[in-house]
Amino acid sequence: MRDGSDYYMTHSSFDYMPGLTVLHSKDLVNWEPISFALKEYLGSVWAPDILKHGDKYYIYFTVAGAPKGGNYVVWADSPYGPWSEPVNLNVKHIDPGHAAGEDGTRWLFLSGGHRVRLADDGLSIKGNVEKVYDGWRFPKEWITTGFGLEAPKVRYINGYYYLMCAEGGTLGPPTAHMAVLAVPLPIISLQIRT
Repeated sequence: MRDGSDYYMTHSSFDYMPGLTVLHSKDLVNWEPISFALKEYLGSVWAPDILKHGDKYYIYFTVAGAPKGGNYVVWADSPYGPWSEPVNLNVKHIDPGHAAGEDGTRWLFLSGGHRVRLADDGLSIKGNVEKVYDGWRFPKEWITTGFGLEAPKVRYINGYYYLMCAEGGTLGPPTAHMAVLAVPLPIISLQIRT
């Protein structure tokens, strides 16, 4: 993520601790670790989404399997920390991706083309998970490891919301790991501009 002239990223920490190391760069080439968001082992940590919303920094992530599987969020006033204790969002699916509507509403997009509204503080869900995207049905003869619609990322650019997802699984030939792009995507009250 970019914040002014600074860039920050984190990555799947899987079973390694401390988890969710946050790195900083000014040029996208040289990176320095500046903090870590997890001090306690929750399980295998996958697919984090780091972002700034308002004056706070958030990392949404999936924990796979035992002991505490599910989707979580941590937050901080600075990417340098300290980071909060993990908050279990009590929502299924994997690969959470945060998005904000033009009206200020916050959303979490999830695998399988699902989304759920977040509370204004981003630390709990508000309502039910709903299916909003079916993905692209690629030709059946293509060799893949499955449909695997996952890793949703939403960006607002020049009046449109773009939803990008991975499809086809993560193993095998080039057709087994594709990306699909959906546009325009109304988050809630967005008026589609043509």
